Amino acid sequence: MSKDISKEDLHAVIAAAVHAVLDEPFRIVSVEPAEHGISLWNIHGRLQQFDSHRLR
Repeated sequence: MSKDISKEDLHAVIAAAVHAVLDEPFRIVSVEPAEHGISLWNIHGRLQQFDSHRLR
């Protein structure tokens, strides 16, 4: 994620996405950054999944 986005803009983007999916009243209580490492196995599996879904 780019560090150039403001906290308020990030909250607005998340709120818009939640509204688009749920289309009902909601409240964002907090937004916390993810604290997980990216494993090479995870990336490899994702690439295989995307490769299997390409249009031919």
